[in-house]
Amino acid sequence: MKLRKVLTSGMASALALTLLASCGNTAGTTGSTTAAGGTTAAGGTTAAPTSSEAEIVKPEKITIMVDGTLLTKPNARDEFEKQWEEYMGIDLEIVQPDHD
Repeated sequence: MKLRKVLTSGMASALALTLLASCGNTAGTTGSTTAAGGTTAAGGTTAAPTSSEAEIVKPEKITIMVDGTLLTKPNARDEFEKQWEEYMGIDLEIVQPDHD
């Protein structure tokens, strides 16, 4: 039971890190991001957040497709999905195709 909780927490952390890593700044700006959401220019002044930074919307649902290698019902797939939804606030749909 303890192993199941550790695996579930580990998978949730890995998935969250993967999703967060894909949300990096790809606009090509040279300033660093501040806590307020603005960027610091080379001279040290803080610019207002651009419209693309202010309009980030969290999706309501994410659908993933996995095989039966790691994430299966006997390996606490439903508990993982429940913890994901509680932690992230995003509905997670897991599609797992049947195969031999």
